[in-house]
Amino acid sequence: MKLSDLFRSISKQFDVEFNEIARRISHPVKSGETREHALRKLLKKYLPQRVGIDQGFVIDAQGRESKQIDIVIYDKTVATIFKVGDTKYFHAK
Repeated sequence: MKLSDLFRSISKQFDVEFNEIARRISHPVKSGETREHALRKLLKKYLPQRVGIDQGFVIDAQGRESKQIDIVIYDKTVATIFKVGDTKYFHAK
């Protein structure tokens, strides 16, 4: 199998999940959440194990907090993550 064929196959599968399924959901927030889930799932499958994919808030060195971020990509080996209930806060270094 050629690598380009593999990428094309992955792309088609992602397109179905990202676009077709989300189009069938009429509620804009739920449709967006479905797309976010599809992208997180794809990234988790193909990025190295040490890379984390999640959602939450980022806090900088001055303690400022971001708005909610749908997809946070971080290095699991050095990340500092604070969890309050189901909400995650990622410290930006």
